[in-house]
Amino acid sequence: MLELPVELIIAHTTPAVRVAKAATSTVPIVMVEIGDPVAYGIVPSLMRPGGNVTGMSNGLHECAPRGLRLFKDIVPAAARVALLFPALAPRFFGASRAWLRSMESVALTLRMTPTTYYANTDELREVFAAMEGRTDVVAVVPDQGMLLHRRVIVSAGLERKIPVICPQPEFVLDGALLSFAPDRTQIHRRAAYYVDAILKGAKPSDLPVEEPSKSWLMLNLKTAKHLGIEMPGSFLMRADQLVE
Repeated sequence: MLELPVELIIAHTTPAVRVAKAATSTVPIVMVEIGDPVAYGIVPSLMRPGGNVTGMSNGLHECAPRGLRLFKDIVPAAARVALLFPALAPRFFGASRAWLRSMESVALTLRMTPTTYYANTDELREVFAAMEGRTDVVAVVPDQGMLLHRRVIVSAGLERKIPVICPQPEFVLDGALLSFAPDRTQIHRRAAYYVDAILKGAKPSDLPVEEPSKSWLMLNLKTAKHLGIEMPGSFLMRADQLVE
């Protein structure tokens, strides 16, 4: 990876950061849109990242519980939530386990019963069939594998009339009900600050990892109509983007 001399590496998403960190412990690495970097073991803490890695977390682990709260605002009677994972994620990725704990915690706070479902990508429709009549909403872990198969997930939810939420806006564009996600524009603009500071002499270990301060609420009105969910006008006014 480092056959050519470089002064800095910009690594986009968690897998790229892992590869870059494994390749060098000296060349500065600026993270962009990584999950929880502490849970993933990339840095020991946000305030004191140490080593040669710093940058922007995507904040998905913070947005996901908020998304469930927003769904509960829309459907107050909802009492059961299915937490959907790829089969291997909870075993290998600390951020997925952190997401699970945070979602279980907020579900209980909302007086909802959480149930975890694990699915290989070829089992998604079968898992949704098992959920039917047993859940009021499916919350999908923000995982790259789930993102790649979002159309299967969304269509399975629509067929069973089970709302799907996920803190990745691509899901809503393909028919999920709701996403509450970090503002990616802010993330990328702020990443440029790290690049500039490091090239001017700052050490990555002295630059705290930041999380986005802005989030983006997206609602799919066509899906809401299909599911028979009426969106309050006051709630629609809170949305940053409506998909019709």
